[in-house]
Amino acid sequence: MVLPYLLFLIGGIIAAAPFFSRAERSPGTHDTVKMLWTDDLPNHLAYSKQFDKVFRSGVLYPRWLPDVNNGYGVATMIFYPPGMHYLALVFHALLGDWMSAYFAIVAIGLALSGVFFYRLSRVFFGRPASVIAALFYMLSPFHLFNLYFQGAVPQVIGYAFMPLVLWLAYRLGSQGRTIHYAALGLVYGSYLMTHLPVSYLFTYTLALYAVLWGFRERNIRIVLRIAGGMCLGLLLSATYWLPAALETKFMFEWASDYMPYHSSYLSLLEREDTFWFLVHISFWLTVAALAAGIWTLRSRQLEGDAFEWGQKYKGDSAFGQVRLWIILAITAMFMSTALSLHVSTLIPRIDVATPPWRWLAIASLFVCLTLAAAIERLVRGRLQILSRKSMHRAAIAALCALSLWITVRYAIVDPVRTRPDYVIPAAHIDSGFTPKNSTRPDQLPNTSMTTVEPEGGTSEVIEWSPQHRVVAVKANQQSELRLKTYNFPGWTARIDGIVVPMLTDKDGAQQIEVPPGTHVVQATFENTWPRTAGSVLSAIAVLGLLGLGVASRLRLGVQPGIERAHDADTAGSTSAASIPSKSIPWRTVGVIVAVVITGVVVVMIISKRSKPEDTRSQAGSSTEKKILPGSLRLGSETQLYLPSQDSVVVALDEKGLDAVVGALASRDKSALDALVDSSRALRVPNNTRVRIIEVGTGKIKIRVLEGEHVMADGWVPERWLK
Repeated sequence: MVLPYLLFLIGGIIAAAPFFSRAERSPGTHDTVKMLWTDDLPNHLAYSKQFDKVFRSGVLYPRWLPDVNNGYGVATMIFYPPGMHYLALVFHALLGDWMSAYFAIVAIGLALSGVFFYRLSRVFFGRPASVIAALFYMLSPFHLFNLYFQGAVPQVIGYAFMPLVLWLAYRLGSQGRTIHYAALGLVYGSYLMTHLPVSYLFTYTLALYAVLWGFRERNIRIVLRIAGGMCLGLLLSATYWLPAALETKFMFEWASDYMPYHSSYLSLLEREDTFWFLVHISFWLTVAALAAGIWTLRSRQLEGDAFEWGQKYKGDSAFGQVRLWIILAITAMFMSTALSLHVSTLIPRIDVATPPWRWLAIASLFVCLTLAAAIERLVRGRLQILSRKSMHRAAIAALCALSLWITVRYAIVDPVRTRPDYVIPAAHIDSGFTPKNSTRPDQLPNTSMTTVEPEGGTSEVIEWSPQHRVVAVKANQQSELRLKTYNFPGWTARIDGIVVPMLTDKDGAQQIEVPPGTHVVQATFENTWPRTAGSVLSAIAVLGLLGLGVASRLRLGVQPGIERAHDADTAGSTSAASIPSKSIPWRTVGVIVAVVITGVVVVMIISKRSKPEDTRSQAGSSTEKKILPGSLRLGSETQLYLPSQDSVVVALDEKGLDAVVGALASRDKSALDALVDSSRALRVPNNTRVRIIEVGTGKIKIRVLEGEHVMADGWVPERWLK
């Protein structure tokens, strides 16, 4: 039935629209210049723009964001999951601007959170209960609070992943088919690659779910199946989490200092600030919803074949899962309070999930499932006392209405009306994920891209791409070349192709010792061993997932009668036997894959057609000048050019220029050869790139920027330049 899905899509659009209504665009460029102020969205927007730029330069997994912090860069994408930014660059390529891309991501993410919760609930319950509980989950105050106050777009996307992961885990645990291993590994791994804090907490929750379920069933295979799917997901996401875990020691991270995990538990005391009011009211709404669900399920005035609290457990009924959901809901709520202090200290690296009230995201999933069970009992239970049944209905209806009112009044309307605008700055400053013990970016000197010390040395930027820099240096003595880039593990220096140590100056910027002479210095951001190992593990996981998928299809071909499709919307029973055996709708998967491939192709085409932003500048000057090929102004870049010639003779001094011009005018090749042999002139290939460093009357002093004579200065007639 299409109606529930349309309802979720419309709900997602309506819930997200007010947040983006405050965005203002530049009349000329249509770039967003102002938006609603939130804690995280300015960072996400800046990261997405940089992620897109580095991706367009040919780096498939951008880990370094080069233009943040006034050009010193930042290592954010080593430690922050890239999933949302891949989505952002695809939607940006399709829609044309970043705010439209983010609106589409948020609206679709909210809608999918309802869709996947609905699909999970339909495995056990009927359509009315599933729709109501899905809307309660999708539009809860805590979910919209994460958007309107925090701008936590990855966490909003994560609300779609949680029910989907749980759905696939249930199928794997109950059926154990090869395709279920692949599906759980793919989705769970993608979740880890999208929002680490909640997915990290959900990892422990999912493990506890598997253990409790296996213990209740006295079936170790349930635990091993779910563990196998989770291991595939961990391998798939290793390209992200392995370097993030092992390279944390090299970076400065402010979040755990600003809001330490063990100092940020819910106090359960309301405060006047709307932010904290919503956090606390979300907790109490979660408690109330769970209490209402348990009250309805335990009511002796309602009888139903599958919902007798005291009945002996038989088979894998819905109510058997409800018991697990209640335990997990209570556990998640407990973990958000200070009562869990001693338990939380046992969880390694728990600070990555700060603050503790993120557990409410997980609690809301299991509470809403419990609420769905309660509504199902009200729908299907046999009536004993009309007034009692009406009380249960009224309580749940009032709870849903109260939750929706708090969402609209406090999580949406209040921030849109009262929160200030955020004016997007030309340069984004972010001190997080910068090198440990380095100068904070707002205190760094705004120098040119390259400087050479001691004075007397010169440098020219030959190439300055996001993760690769080439600089020509000419020095009369041992010198130090400083690059305007934070030094972080992975940056590798080479002089004339030979690897040399990449040093760090007092501010944390890159510094390279250069011997006397003319040299070509390169700095490249390369993979460290954790990044390489993570990529290898992820590649192995991809091959494993493909193998499982092929094996599943082959098995379907051999035994077509075993795995017949069953429409969940027509299922009336809550037993395991009524669970649709075909867990993956292949037509839907095909459409999704086609859309993803199309998006990737579009991005690649646009990337190839887009001209990369030229970031070269005149070294040694604090004013970076835009390059205008063919311009004869001081500091501009152009080319040497003589028609019908293979090379251009460049005089090394002004007097030598007259001799060169005279020899060319008389076509005296031997005179030109003598000038070159006597080191008064250089023979440079035609179309060589040069920079103008002095302008005379009819003659130009240039500096060669490429080839064997790089960094050589000389004179040519003005007409010899393109």
